[in-house]
Order: sequence, then C-alpha cells, then structure tokens
Amino acid sequence: MLLLFFALLTFVSCEKKMENNPEIDENNLTACPANSNCDYLFAENADWEVQNFLLKTGNYRLFWNVVNYGGMTTRLHIKTPMQGNKFSLNDQDILNGLVKFYQICPFCDYVGLKPVGGFVKGINTATNKKAKWLLEAKIFMESEGNSSIKDTLYIKQYFSHN
Repeated sequence: MLLLFFALLTFVSCEKKMENNPEIDENNLTACPANSNCDYLFAENADWEVQNFLLKTGNYRLFWNVVNYGGMTTRLHIKTPMQGNKFSLNDQDILNGLVKFYQICPFCDYVGLKPVGGFVKGINTATNKKAKWLLEAKIFMESEGNSSIKDTLYIKQYFSHN
C-alpha cells in the first residue's frame, strides 16, 4: 500500500511539473487566413478595461490576436501571470475568464461563441531583454445560446511586444 502511495505521488508530481514547464514545437505555425490582416501582440504589467478592452496598468501579461477580414473582426484575449518565462492555462483557467473571444461584424449574421475549455501555453523565446513569446492555444468554444453549436480555435504563433 505504501508503494502504491509513493507511485501515485510521483505520477502527480511529474504531471504538475509538465504543466509548469510547457514545451512548444516551433514548427508548423498557424498562418493568417487568406485576404486578412492579423496581429499577434502582448503587453506586460497591464490589464484590460472591461467595457472597451483598452489597456491599462495592471499585474498581468496580456496577449491578443486580432484577425480582420472583410467587415468582420475576431479577437482572442489571454490574461496570464507576469512571473516567469513560461506559463500554462488549463480548462479551469479558461472557464475562470482568463481567455476571451469576440466577434465583431455589424453586417453579419453569426453565432456568438464563448470559450469553454482547452489550453494555452507560452514560452518566452528571446535570448536578449526584448521578449518574444511563442504561444500555442487550443480553445474549445460553444454557442452562448445553444451548447450543441461548437467550434475549436487553434493558434500557434509568435507574439511581439505592443
């Protein structure tokens, strides 16, 4: 019984260690969709004003991806701790509001989606003082009004300082 306890403890320790030390393959980055413009940016010591998503001074590192195509804009916002050169967010972090997704299209008929799970992991790849973050995110989303409507957003890309 004692052996089983130590085996379980070792497994849990290794699992937690992997979560705190995310690895991201730098190959096969996602491309910006055809005929669109994309931004992959981040800011440090920042936070969002809730109503209009303007940056303000805060205690977080914020990442955002903006895709403009035609009359539609999509925005993915990710809020992470300032500490360290690596981070990992899980399902619970996403449900707690650290990841937000928005679609803006005044002339479109679309289904509003909200993040309900997935993961985000990031690593600062810069060797000098100027940070350059590689993020990989797989976000499971579902309709705000009908949970049977689902989609998955996947991004693996470098984010530059705003």
